Amino acid sequence: MSDPSEVFVKRAGADDTALVGEILGDAFSGDPVARWITPNPEYPKWCWPVAVSLFWPYYEVYVTENSVGAAMWVPPGAKPNIKLSLAMLGVRGGVLGLDRFFGSLGL
Repeated sequence: MSDPSEVFVKRAGADDTALVGEILGDAFSGDPVARWITPNPEYPKWCWPVAVSLFWPYYEVYVTENSVGAAMWVPPGAKPNIKLSLAMLGVRGGVLGLDRFFGSLGL
């Protein structure tokens, strides 16, 4: 593991989007919530790259310079387009069994 005092975080650039998606996909591959949404092991591989594109307009996507960590969020006060986000995920939902997730939201 890297010494935390030597890990630097930078705002991700357009050329980092695939890397951020890969890092987060790996990080959440064993996540219980992700496995509840769908047991399909391919889920993190496509979900997180899609999620990066959903967060990108808010300019809050970050990656460590050593490419081992990433984070992204919607800033306070922002109003994300939930319908668009769900529609983008729904494109693949039927293929990967996300009907359970959408059903839990009443969608």
